[in-house]
Amino acid sequence: MSHDTLLRRAVHEMRKHTQYHFSRGDYLTKDHWPRHMRLVKDVAARLATKDGKAALQNLNAKEQHAILKGIDYSPKVIMPKDSEVDVRIPPPWSIPTSRRAYIRRGRSMLDIELYQFAKYMALTPMEQAARQAVAEEIVAFLRKHLSARTGVELFGSAVTRLATPVSDIDVRVWDELDRVQNPQRLSARMGSLRHHLYNSTQFGLVFLRLGRYPIINCQHMDSGIQIQIVAGSGAAPQQEVVGKYLESIPTLRDLYPTIRTFFEMRGFSDVYSGGIGSYGQIVMLVAAVNRINPHQGDKQPTLSDHLLRFLYFYSQLDTTKYGVAAGSRTVFKKHDPHPSLRTFSFAARRRGDLVRSGQWAICSRQEFEPSLLCIQDPATPHNDLGRRSSAARHILLTIQNARYRLKKLLEDPERFRRDESVLEVLVGRCHEVYASRRRQMEEFGEKVTREREESERETVERERERAERQSVKAAELKMKREESESAEANQERLHEQMGDAEEGTVPEQTRTTAGEAEPASEGEHRQRRVSSADAL
Repeated sequence: MSHDTLLRRAVHEMRKHTQYHFSRGDYLTKDHWPRHMRLVKDVAARLATKDGKAALQNLNAKEQHAILKGIDYSPKVIMPKDSEVDVRIPPPWSIPTSRRAYIRRGRSMLDIELYQFAKYMALTPMEQAARQAVAEEIVAFLRKHLSARTGVELFGSAVTRLATPVSDIDVRVWDELDRVQNPQRLSARMGSLRHHLYNSTQFGLVFLRLGRYPIINCQHMDSGIQIQIVAGSGAAPQQEVVGKYLESIPTLRDLYPTIRTFFEMRGFSDVYSGGIGSYGQIVMLVAAVNRINPHQGDKQPTLSDHLLRFLYFYSQLDTTKYGVAAGSRTVFKKHDPHPSLRTFSFAARRRGDLVRSGQWAICSRQEFEPSLLCIQDPATPHNDLGRRSSAARHILLTIQNARYRLKKLLEDPERFRRDESVLEVLVGRCHEVYASRRRQMEEFGEKVTREREESERETVERERERAERQSVKAAELKMKREESESAEANQERLHEQMGDAEEGTVPEQTRTTAGEAEPASEGEHRQRRVSSADAL
């Protein structure tokens, strides 16, 4: 589609979204903003090119105003997804009412609920069995339908062990013979794979997105688990960085499920719609946690301290001026595009400062989207994890609103003792939204476990029967061997007895002077035959 055609179509869509968002006030739900953000991201990417700018000039003044106003949208507070259950279910992580009266500080209640929520979002044994079975099934499917030169491996939360019940199973494919590792060269194979997935009975809701990294999204029908297949380079450096963060920051593993659910319940985890992926969320969390609090002193920070620090940091962050990094220098300045930025990046690389070199490389402010989040990848410093975050304004305003509401709630003892959960401000009614998905996963996990146990029992039974057959056969062989040995022994004894009998009837031989025996008489021969017969 040409730039002119796309922009003219986008004019009507931009006007419609702008009018709708204005009529909804300051709040939007999860289902109302992603389509607009996808359009904003696509139009802004085209306007960044020379042909796109020329196409913009071909529009009249009103159309240009509609396009630019749609890109420079007014941010809204995105509310968490609504629950569809008829009867409200108490949050599993909430504190019983009988104990709430004894909690004096709201921060103490928040700490308890954060720990309880981390336990609630942890995978149960049946959910873990379901995810493992689906992972093995999709890997076997890919290896069957892809060429032998295509590598397949799991990455992401399946490796870092940060998976939640709603996490995708991430699979990477690559060409083992391609030294350059250009993911776009796998577009044809990804198209063929999409055809096989679409025609299979195991997977559904198959979508292929071509781009810098071709991606296939699908769903395992029996378990409901989402699967994402990415044609791209290896993720080992990112996984190693996450492992180091989990070791150095003890509270990170318990705090991440809350941040992940905060993004997921509002649709902010979808990179395709302008959100931030799970790895980017971890980097954002680490960048906020690493900020030095001068009022902390020697006191060990708690979960609530780190959570409130995260909310405060991003509610005050001006993304038009600063980028975010997870190292000791947690923020760096953004600049207007200029050739000198590349020179500074090369100079920092020559002196061995790859972190600063990467910051100079990614700090260029986008012309049509200056408020994009700029998040430096600690594993690959020249990679910007927020370069596609068109929904950054929605994200930051929602964080600011959540911080304000949570702070007011924690300061009012009557409210935080009366409400079901103080954490509901961030995660919403996620236990009701996720209930059906977790139930389906549990049932599939039970089915897989039951089939696996039956298969193991059948295997054990077959091995036992095989061992019994072998023991019976060995006993029969042993019996035959003993019978054969007994028969041979009897035969030998018989021959010995016959020999002894013959030796007992033979008279003493006398030799002549010439050395020859004298011939026996006829009577002696008859006597010898009678003795032999008696012996027998």
